[in-house]
Amino acid sequence: EGAWLHGAKPERHCVRQTIRATVWGGLLPLFALGGALVNPVWLLLLLAYPLQMLRLAFRYGINSSAGRFRAVFAVLARFPECEGAAQFWLNRLRQRHSVLIEYK
Repeated sequence: EGAWLHGAKPERHCVRQTIRATVWGGLLPLFALGGALVNPVWLLLLLAYPLQMLRLAFRYGINSSAGRFRAVFAVLARFPECEGAAQFWLNRLRQRHSVLIEYK
């Protein structure tokens, strides 16, 4: 919703994060599992997840457990992020408004 409201130039608020969540959390597994119905080789696309975790672990510090945990959960977080984006678009199609979540 942040990308929808404030994603225009020059700010581009949350646009990259939304694209990243959509690709990693939605499109990649969709293509891998859909393609596997035709040829099981498509499941090799799912190897992108552990490779991405490894790449991020090197960036965050492979020798520290905190860096490794951060890398794993940075990749796993893409699934609920994609779900949130999909829920936003479904609500837009149904002409429903999101409820504001306030934290204290």
